[in-house]
Parts: sequence; structure tokens; C-alpha cells
Amino acid sequence: MMDWDEFEKFMIKQLPFLSGQASTDDTHQNNNAIGNYVQKVMKRFLNNPAINHPYLKPFTINKIEYEMFETHRSIFVQCRVPKNASPYDMSFSVNKRKLKISHDGKTEEILLTSDVDSRRSTAKYKNGILEIRLPKRRQKEPFHEIAIHE
Repeated sequence: MMDWDEFEKFMIKQLPFLSGQASTDDTHQNNNAIGNYVQKVMKRFLNNPAINHPYLKPFTINKIEYEMFETHRSIFVQCRVPKNASPYDMSFSVNKRKLKISHDGKTEEILLTSDVDSRRSTAKYKNGILEIRLPKRRQKEPFHEIAIHE
């Protein structure tokens, strides 16, 4: 197992273009250079419009803060209600694969990871957090036989 100093030295060797930003003797400067580089790469990756997986964008999309997680039966979306606002100032709607959140003229459509049963969806508000429970669909689409033609 590597300690942090060994990790920093290893990273400077792997990212030689960072060595010009800081000397290899100055651990704090190297740590900053590595941290800044990683942060820049992650921001570029997460802001890429081609990356559209909900788990990779857990917070602050269009300033509507939310976090999503799932169990084997449901998907849960927790929204932070802005201070001096009420959850009743926000609107939520869902179809089988998307959740739409609207607040202050901003609308965010969140792609869900599974089909959900919109009619059984519920929401609870407590301590500034609105939790939306979206039960996954129980029905699986039936298999249809495919005929082979010559």
C-alpha cells in the first residue's frame, strides 16, 4: 500500500507535463498541480453533453440540486428545496423513464436508470429535503419469438 508522498511522486512521474508547474521537491506544490489537473479534467468530463448518465451528474444541474440512488424495487430522487422556498413552489412530473423538476422558470429532465410506475410514485418533504420515490415497473415486457426466414 502506498502512502500519500509515494502517490504524489508516482503521479508526477506519470504526468511529466505537471513537473514544469512545480518542482518534485515541493510536495505541497505537486499536490496542488495534481489536484488542479484532476479537477480540470473532471469538470471537462462532467460538462461533456455526450455524458448523460444520471449518476455522473448528482448535483447542480441547472441549479436544481438533486441526488439519485436506487434499490432493487425503487429509484429515489432527493431534491434540496432552496431556502425561503416551499416544495409546493416546485413541480414534479414523471413518465416511465424521466422525472421532470421545475422551479423558478428552470426545468430539468432527469433520465432514470429503469422504467418506473408513475402512478405509484410518491413524495415526502422533511428538513428541507423532498424525497421522491419512484417504484420500478414490475411488469417485464414479454418475449416475442423471432421467425427465421430463408
